[in-house]
Amino acid sequence: MTYLSKVTSLNWDHCMRKMQDAVSKPKEKSILYEEVPYLPWGTKEWMLFRKFSPNVRAKCLSLLRECKIRFEYYRKWVSLLSEFTYIQPAFYPVGIDNYLVSDFLFETLYQKQLAHILGMLPSTSLFFSVVVYFSLFSVIISEFLVGF
Repeated sequence: MTYLSKVTSLNWDHCMRKMQDAVSKPKEKSILYEEVPYLPWGTKEWMLFRKFSPNVRAKCLSLLRECKIRFEYYRKWVSLLSEFTYIQPAFYPVGIDNYLVSDFLFETLYQKQLAHILGMLPSTSLFFSVVVYFSLFSVIISEFLVGF
């Protein structure tokens, strides 16, 4: 399952206080679980995915020519993407080179509670879950890490 937190503040002190206030003994186990749908993709669909996954806004005509795929096929593929993929737009207001990307892997049976608390970080946080494994993908403005 994929879960995206909403950034409510960029002030680290404020966020850490909120996180500390939210920490408590979990009442029940909670796994972020979602059935993964069958993906009936063939060679062309995977080729399109590899070409467009770095940037879904890329100009498609030159990429389609390169792949020898007709625009109508591409249009149908794009219309079905939301059934099988999660598209996460990213915005870097101070430029992508000024951000630090971090990945953390946890093993926990309390994933909803952990996502709630870590979602209070002053960063864009994306959470993934596979059974008892819980991953945090976080993008933090580099200037906040000075002195750490």
